Amino acid sequence: MSSSTDGTAANSLAAERLDADVVVVGYGPVGQAAAVLLAQHGWRVTVVERHSSAYARPRAVSFDDEVGRLLASAGIADGLRHISQPGSDYVWRNAAGETLLHFEYTGAGPSGWPVTSSFHQPALEELLDRRARSVPGLTVLRGLSAVSLADDDGVVTLTTEQPDAPGTNCAATG
Repeated sequence: MSSSTDGTAANSLAAERLDADVVVVGYGPVGQAAAVLLAQHGWRVTVVERHSSAYARPRAVSFDDEVGRLLASAGIADGLRHISQPGSDYVWRNAAGETLLHFEYTGAGPSGWPVTSSFHQPALEELLDRRARSVPGLTVLRGLSAVSLADDDGVVTLTTEQPDAPGTNCAATG
């Protein structure tokens, strides 16, 4: 099955069984990066995401140099530089505006990426989604909720539900 993130693959599955080496539940930045990195190394990866489309608001706003290195290894280095901005400090304030913590950052970390960078999460998710669509062996199924997990002698089965449709099983052999 080819990569899909628009829900069409999920809508046509009914009670089909999909075989994968790895099943990732959740298609936020962590699930996206994990799926891409695994597929780049030859694993057959199926991602199950309960939402039919990406959430349009940011939840995360910064990453450090090691996350920058990891995301770059997922094949999005150029785009990541375009959507992020190096930070110079990190400040925590309480409700009264008093500074609780203040760290100053300058330059690049050991990996070559800035010690801290700010970004817009929906833009990062779009970069990772475009990359995921281009990696062979990676299938994204949107609009499916993971409901149970069973291990049967080396075969792990994830059962999913889709609104108004029977369950779909994704199996990963161990």
